[in-house]
Amino acid sequence: MKSYFITRPAEIYFSPIPDSVDWVLRGEGLLYYSETLDKEIKVEPNFITDLASVPRALWWLYPPSGKYDLATVLHDWLYWEQTCTFEQANDVLYESMLVCGCLPRDAAAFRFACLHGSRGAWDGYTDMNDIEKQKRFAKIICGQIIVQK
Repeated sequence: MKSYFITRPAEIYFSPIPDSVDWVLRGEGLLYYSETLDKEIKVEPNFITDLASVPRALWWLYPPSGKYDLATVLHDWLYWEQTCTFEQANDVLYESMLVCGCLPRDAAAFRFACLHGSRGAWDGYTDMNDIEKQKRFAKIICGQIIVQK
């Protein structure tokens, strides 16, 4: 079975967090079937993401937001939840970027960069306890986004 987004892209949208580089996943969340993991992955609504964590010097080539947005949200979620290995999370990034219509060379560049530059982020989430993780979720109060840090 091939990988695909179960949630239609038109049903997915983000809200910016004021004074931040982060965004909040809105709507019903994101549902994706991964051939790599042979399972469905559900990204919960209100998940906070920075989309693509690309160094500013490379934004001319790969801006933080692009055709790959859904793939980067999925990747952030896998780092957050850690229901797979570090390598598998990066393989799913590659796979889902292809599903998003990215060129294989771009998907490979992102995967390579993550394998060699994002182990610290993975390890940081590994070391967080549940309370610290809960604080990172957005709280919706009276229609406004409040982020606890």
